[in-house]
Amino acid sequence: MAATVILLFPTTQAVLKAEDLLLEGGFEVDVIPRPAGTSGASCGIALELPAALFVQAEKLLTAERVAFTRHRPSPGGRRKVRARRARRAATGVGSRLAAGAGPRRSDPRRGTSEG
Repeated sequence: MAATVILLFPTTQAVLKAEDLLLEGGFEVDVIPRPAGTSGASCGIALELPAALFVQAEKLLTAERVAFTRHRPSPGGRRKVRARRARRAATGVGSRLAAGAGPRRSDPRRGTSEG
């Protein structure tokens, strides 16, 4: 499978404009759901394109003043998160519920949380 790059956008209009510009420029792009756990984009959709075309796509979008960010997944991604959660669940480390503390409740009068 060829390496791909995911571009995140602040609005749906920005995604649609970028898609039109890239398709007119001859780029291969796919509209995909925004990856879970990504921040910095309030739009629920993203664009995916081959990594080899990223530099040219970046130049085109920047010239047309389309705001975007490149999604950079962490190495190991979900596998690392799942392993960390499994370790914590097994040892009870880092879990308030494992210690019997219960969930936190906010107190709007004091602007703090009780726990």
